[in-house]
Amino acid sequence: MIRLAREEPIHVPPRWMIVLEHAGEKTLARKLREDGRPTVDELRT
Repeated sequence: MIRLAREEPIHVPPRWMIVLEHAGEKTLARKLREDGRPTVDELRT
């Protein structure tokens, strides 16, 4: 499971970023490519 490392997003104009904990060997991009879109329950977590 990938968790937020920080509650609030960071604004680095012109983008907003979320800070995630290190989730092991997979990057978030790789997890999304391999597992597809997260479920509503996963997003709530």
